[in-house]
Amino acid sequence: RENASAYTALLAKIPGPDLVTTDGHGGAAKALKALWPNLAVQRCLIHVHRNNLRDLTSKPNTAAGKALFALSQRLLKVSSKDEAATWVKLLIEINTEYGAYLTERTWAKDVPAHQRREGRTWWYTHERDRKVYRRLASLHAKSHLFAFLDFDPARERTTNPVESFNARLRAVTVAHRGLREPHMIAMIDWYCHH
Repeated sequence: RENASAYTALLAKIPGPDLVTTDGHGGAAKALKALWPNLAVQRCLIHVHRNNLRDLTSKPNTAAGKALFALSQRLLKVSSKDEAATWVKLLIEINTEYGAYLTERTWAKDVPAHQRREGRTWWYTHERDRKVYRRLASLHAKSHLFAFLDFDPARERTTNPVESFNARLRAVTVAHRGLREPHMIAMIDWYCHH
């Protein structure tokens, strides 16, 4: 804990980056906002798509699910401000077409007892489709989907380069997993330097 507070104090003295691409974990976002409140944040588009895929599956059954899946796939191909504007227009069209569908509710009193959700009087009927739409709309509202386009040249829109480096670093630490902490830190420092 002593090292963590010293590290945080050191980071606070460093001029902040202009853009950080993150996988969306809350702790990282909170720390970034605390250190650099005006920092532009880009959500990793691969992570966004994977989250959408987890909720929709690769073969959604509903028309709204199919439209959201296609929009999620299209998100990965956006590479210009014009394409981003077209993508946002499609998101708005999905809301226009499926807005009522996404807010439909199922009331516990209207379903058989074995299908009721404990402690709930109602729930959204199409929760998975709604969750994906709300994720995309929320990220767009926070300007976390296309922040990479605000720089010239455009910045990285995924965390893949960092994850590649972290995977190699993890392999080195596993290969040397008997080192005491000071030696492990020195080895990691040496690896990062080279």
